[in-house]
Amino acid sequence: KIEKQIVRNAAKEIKARGALGVANQISRYAKTNYSECIAEAVADVYCNGNQASRASQAVYAELRKALGR
Repeated sequence: KIEKQIVRNAAKEIKARGALGVANQISRYAKTNYSECIAEAVADVYCNGNQASRASQAVYAELRKALGR
């Protein structure tokens, strides 16, 4: 699934320990599944801008790459 790849690529980017390492830096709910991790990351970036967690910013950047933006 593309969601899994987006989160895993973000993990590599920030040198986190896999998808769970990324989700732990975003929110408890982000640990639910890959889709929720992406949704929580996008919400963090939109609500907090540059103050969003590094993990959220990495997931958001990978999502934009996957969407060709």
